[in-house]
Amino acid sequence: MSLPVTHLPRITIQDSFPEVSREIREGLHAAEDVWVSCFLEGKASVHGKVRVLEREGGGEVEIEAREGVEAELVDQHSLRIACPTLKIPPTEVLFPSSAPVSLRGGVQKLAVAPDGRRVVVGGAGGAIRCRTLVGEGAGREISLKGHVGDVTAIKFFPSSEVVLTASLDMGIRVFSAVDGSNPRTLTGHTKPVTSLHILGRGRQILSSSLDGTLRLWNVAQAEVVKKWAFPQPVSDFALLGEEKEDGNIDGRLVLAAHTNGTASLVSLDAENGFHPLLQLTINSSSPIEAITLASSPDGAVVALGARNGTTSIFRLPSPLPSSPGDGAESLSPLLAFSRSTVAITSLVFSSSPPPPPASSSTDLTLLISSADGLPFSASLSLPPPSPTANSDVGSNGTTVKVQEEFAGLDTDAANQILEDQAGGIWVAGADGKARRYLRV
Repeated sequence: MSLPVTHLPRITIQDSFPEVSREIREGLHAAEDVWVSCFLEGKASVHGKVRVLEREGGGEVEIEAREGVEAELVDQHSLRIACPTLKIPPTEVLFPSSAPVSLRGGVQKLAVAPDGRRVVVGGAGGAIRCRTLVGEGAGREISLKGHVGDVTAIKFFPSSEVVLTASLDMGIRVFSAVDGSNPRTLTGHTKPVTSLHILGRGRQILSSSLDGTLRLWNVAQAEVVKKWAFPQPVSDFALLGEEKEDGNIDGRLVLAAHTNGTASLVSLDAENGFHPLLQLTINSSSPIEAITLASSPDGAVVALGARNGTTSIFRLPSPLPSSPGDGAESLSPLLAFSRSTVAITSLVFSSSPPPPPASSSTDLTLLISSADGLPFSASLSLPPPSPTANSDVGSNGTTVKVQEEFAGLDTDAANQILEDQAGGIWVAGADGKARRYLRV
């Protein structure tokens, strides 16, 4: 029996709300309405209004909601919105606190330095910009030139001064974030590179590609050390196991996402052939666009985001299989959810999740970006696995709800979402802006 998809609500709000609030605080207007719309699959949408007013005494604003929505002002960058008709509880709606860097043609990928000093954005035709955010040289921007295809991945090395990038041009480049120089270019993939991972201090890296391979590179020598071939293109990947300072991959596993709706768990110790330990299968053949995982005492939790807008949640068995059997076990999702039918563009589990509840469930926050321009965070609750649990659909008790909406993109695609070391949320927008949100 196929797992039903849970439909989550969407809250959208006029993206000029911060500007309206500022103008009223400054006394330019006495009051103004902004629109708020709420949606849920299979239900009539609700289109309400929030009136922004100057608070008595001046200098501050207050809000009044009507026409089916409820709203509470949290601060100048966030509200709490509810819609009783659609049973949407009070939900945080955040606007960006800053948009420090932009890129003509849209931001497709971004990365923030581990020390928080710099941000790099990449877009169409290989355009890449690096901006210094704080400290010496704050506000300075440099171009990282070399790619000739759309940028598909950006990572900072641990030093925060060197950047690793990939592109549709099938190449991988190493750039200095200080002067923009390109000391290394790694070539060998025969189709676009889709994802990157820097091992340890960065002497070696892993890359995936639509050519169906995962490759281990020696960066200094710009050579492939080892290659793993898959029967399907690899659209994204995630590593399991402890990250070692020297980058050693002995005993580590990789979960490779594919364009046929599956993901394969393989050992990086494997030498020849395709020998999956486990296979994850979503409930459609829609290409998987994004993968992320979070550690848990009861087994790692995996999220797969598909092109059809569905996010599927899995829990890997603990312990994991140590060797391939006659046929790899196929794992089905515990939960599948969506808000629309447009592509999921990126997923990442938040490292700043809500406080753990009193129960023994695993509670996680998943950050999700999508092509409809409505990035959000989802709160997941997974009960401990039970060997005696009924295997019927819906019996596992996994639940999901919208935790936060990240507003301000209008209808432009959100191409990537990530969390920086300070807990700020960044969104790469197709409108050319990289926005940073501060959580309440």
